[in-house]
Amino acid sequence: MILDSAAAIQRARGQVGKADGAGACLANVYKWFGGPAWSSTGPGAGQYNWAIKVWTFAQHKHPGDYYPPAGVPVLYGPVGSPRWRGDVNYPCGDIGLSIGGGFAVFTDSPTGNTGIMSISARAAQIGRPYLGWTEDLMGYDTTAGQAARAPQPAPTPVVVVVPTIPPTPTVETDMIYVKSDKSKTNYIIGETTVMQVTDSRARTYSAAIPGDTHLFATLSSARCAGLIDDCRQRRDQANLATSKVIVDALHAEDAPSDEVAG
Repeated sequence: MILDSAAAIQRARGQVGKADGAGACLANVYKWFGGPAWSSTGPGAGQYNWAIKVWTFAQHKHPGDYYPPAGVPVLYGPVGSPRWRGDVNYPCGDIGLSIGGGFAVFTDSPTGNTGIMSISARAAQIGRPYLGWTEDLMGYDTTAGQAARAPQPAPTPVVVVVPTIPPTPTVETDMIYVKSDKSKTNYIIGETTVMQVTDSRARTYSAAIPGDTHLFATLSSARCAGLIDDCRQRRDQANLATSKVIVDALHAEDAPSDEVAG
C-alpha cells in the first residue's frame, strides 16, 4: 500500500482553523493519510505511541531539510526535560504535514487549532529541534516520498554559442611625425606604416597619441629620406608587408636634387 499524499493535504487543509486536541499531532497526521483504515507495519509496527517514533523507524529520512516536497511528514525531536509544570509530552517529539515551500499543517498551532506555519516557526513555537522529513509514514511509502526518491532525468545539455569576436586591430603608438622642409609634406613613419597626411591631420595624430612615444618635427630632406629608409629596413628585417612603391615615391620626393636617395 502507498499512502496518498495529495489526499492527505486535502484533508489537512480542510481541518485548518478547527480544534484538534492538544498533544494529538500523530493521531491527526495518521487520520489525514487515511487512518484508521490501515495499521502500522514494518519494524515499528504497533510502537507508534509518540511522534518521534515515525522518525526512529523511517526508512528514508532527509535530515535538516527545511523545504520538503508537499505531502510528506515533517518531524521534530524531544526536549530533555518538561518545559512547564505538567508537561508530559516533552519526550514525544512533534509531527506535521508538509504543503511545500517550507510550510506545513500542524495541530495545536499558536491559535490553539490546526494551522499552517513555516517549519522554522513551528520549531520556535514548540521549543523542539527540527529533525527533517521522511518519505514514509509508519511503515508505508507516501506518493510524494516515492516521487522524491525516483531517479531524476539527466539534465539536457546546454550548448553555449560564443560569438567570434574579431581581433582588435593593432595600433602603432611608436610613430614619428615629420615634415619635409623641401616639399612641406607631412609623413607619419612607423614600424609598419608610412603615410602622407595633411597639416591638420598631422596635428590631430600628434595630439591623439599620449606620452612620449611620438615626435612631431620638421626635418631636412636628407634626414627625412633617412628615416623612410630606416623604416623600410626595419620592416624588411621583421618580414612585414610593405608597399615599395609608396616608400620609393616618398624617398624620391624628399631627396634633394643634388643627391641620390639610397
